Amino acid sequence: MPMIPLTFVKDGVRLNYFSMITTVGTPQTVTAEELRLECMFPADDATEAEHSQFVRANSGLRPSHH
Repeated sequence: MPMIPLTFVKDGVRLNYFSMITTVGTPQTVTAEELRLECMFPADDATEAEHSQFVRANSGLRPSHH
């Protein structure tokens, strides 16, 4: 699986991700053979923290209080 590094900068915040592309299917299924899935993952702890904060802020979920 090829891994492709990506960096985004927004409002001075640098976000580093890596992208993994997976091919789905077998030679018998022409339609599935052409299907590619790309997933992006945070590449470092700072990006993971920013990403998690963004997801929480935009998911409509409230933070849990213990």
